[in-house]
Amino acid sequence: MAWVQSSTVAQVNAASSISVSFGSTPGSGSGRLCIVTVDEWNGGTPTGPTGYTDNQSPPNTYTEHIEGTDYYKQRAGLASAPIATASGTFTVTVNLTDTASWGGLSIHEYSGMNTSSSRCSTSNSNYAVMALGGGTYTGPTISPATNATNVAFLSHDNIERTLTPDAAWTQRAEQEASSAGEPQNVMEKIGAGSQTPVWTYGSATSTANAIAVVGAFTPLSTERSPWPRKTKLRPGIFAPGIAQ
Repeated sequence: MAWVQSSTVAQVNAASSISVSFGSTPGSGSGRLCIVTVDEWNGGTPTGPTGYTDNQSPPNTYTEHIEGTDYYKQRAGLASAPIATASGTFTVTVNLTDTASWGGLSIHEYSGMNTSSSRCSTSNSNYAVMALGGGTYTGPTISPATNATNVAFLSHDNIERTLTPDAAWTQRAEQEASSAGEPQNVMEKIGAGSQTPVWTYGSATSTANAIAVVGAFTPLSTERSPWPRKTKLRPGIFAPGIAQ
């Protein structure tokens, strides 16, 4: 399991969809996976992302693994697609509810990943309010049974503030918003058992409604072939049935 590249786009005002492209053409085929993290706030009651696609021919097939919501007006989705087709500029588009006031989108290429329908073994989300003077946001806990790439992201509404991942996690994308918007911080950690993402957030001039999502993505199978390996005989050693 290995991270390859990420791309992110900050707020998009009054948009019914949001798009972002990888900096270089991703690989395709065995073990290649595109993971998508998206969030939106529309000032009403969002029902969340309504569809994921890309500009490839044919488009790759995306599955949303979880969609988290807060008690206010925010939704966040975690999705992925095996990269079967990849050429030229690779652009992912997510359709949003109605016309979203603000949105955020990040895409992440990984290699050595399970690309079957069971690739995301577990996922979770939670929400909380960020205080004025800064503090710590503890995300939801997941417990993958086997080693997995655990991808977590935190987003919030209102004014941008510094988001710093826990030292045990590796940041993969940091999305800034110049004013009120949907900042997003994405990080990962490889491991099994209890996994809880934690961020430290800076101060701001107002509180913020925040939502965090985490999912465990399993590796490409390393199952052994059922066929026996050929064993080279040492000089002077003869296999049964072979004349000496």
